Amino acid sequence: MSSIERTDSIDQAHAYRLQRLGRLLRYQLLRALAPFALTPEQFVILFRLHEQDGQVQKELVDDVFDDRANITHLVNQLTAAGHVRRERHETDGRQRRVFLTESGRERFDSVLKHALEVRAELFSDFTDDELDQLMTFVARIEERIGSMV
Repeated sequence: MSSIERTDSIDQAHAYRLQRLGRLLRYQLLRALAPFALTPEQFVILFRLHEQDGQVQKELVDDVFDDRANITHLVNQLTAAGHVRRERHETDGRQRRVFLTESGRERFDSVLKHALEVRAELFSDFTDDELDQLMTFVARIEERIGSMV
């Protein structure tokens, strides 16, 4: 019997273990970000803006989950905290571009340093090749799920 066909224990179910791992990682990230008064989702927004500042708000939406309302809420929170600002798009007044503020850049830099330390500890038992292989497997699973939707 292949491991995919096994039904004797939920703990051996691949999807359950991956979902559980996602929850454990989120919990760990919540703990790591707590001293910075950020949620994992807010950190992702700051990271995306660090990668490309001035994105139109809808570009921050995860295409898989179409989480526009959640992004609006997150950007509102980050704006209230002074970490981002919105500006009207130069050519399309209906859209807003989102930028990191100086406070947002400083917050991102300090959080990133801490997040990298946590990540190094979390993955310290793995070689670089094993981590590359893990990312390959995750990408294949995501691709497969995408083809099923």
